Amino acid sequence: MTACYMGRAVYLTFFGEYRGHGHPHESPRSMTVPLVLLAIPSVFIGLINAPGIEKFAHWVRFEVPGVDFEPPEHKFAVPLAVISVAVAIAGLLVATMVYYWKNAPAKGAFERSPFLRGVKHVLIEKYYLDRIFVDGVVGFIKGPLARAVYWTNQNIIDGVVNAVGVGAKVLGRFTYDVIDQKGVDGVVNGIGVSASEAGGVLRLVQSGRVQQYALMLFAAVGLLGLALVVFN
Repeated sequence: MTACYMGRAVYLTFFGEYRGHGHPHESPRSMTVPLVLLAIPSVFIGLINAPGIEKFAHWVRFEVPGVDFEPPEHKFAVPLAVISVAVAIAGLLVATMVYYWKNAPAKGAFERSPFLRGVKHVLIEKYYLDRIFVDGVVGFIKGPLARAVYWTNQNIIDGVVNAVGVGAKVLGRFTYDVIDQKGVDGVVNGIGVSASEAGGVLRLVQSGRVQQYALMLFAAVGLLGLALVVFN
């Protein structure tokens, strides 16, 4: 199928009727000469691994000094090579009959035969690779996966973030109203009020009169003596 598809591409591109709008021209020699020089060895490069030569297999042989390991090698299978080349030639022949010789019976065979019609459809659809990628991979990413990620973002991530924000707001309000205003400020204000009241009382005691100080001293000594007598 690949040989038939490539043959179709070659015949329609280089041997078909021109369907463009410009004036095609050959590339300059700076581009064509390197391509020709690369094309010549590419035609014969496969012969370096032909039966009896097999230089390519020798060049890429896996060898590690000091390690007793021999990877398995697949020998060249002539029957498989003959079959694959025959299939490729058959595909090119079909493409030549249909797109170069314009053989109507051969071209109509694609429509008469269900198998060939299916082969043609597979080739036109490019082995369904575009459909698999666009409808499968891209469709899954922009469809179910995108919806799942959006739902997760809206219901889980945003929910967690909003819950943390609400919790922080409640904690801040509790810290300000209870701990700061009623706790810390209450203690500080209480200490200030107590100090102010105590200062007012002590101010009455400190009158500057020596007689009053002496009276308080003798009263304190009397109370102390009374306490010693009572508790002893």
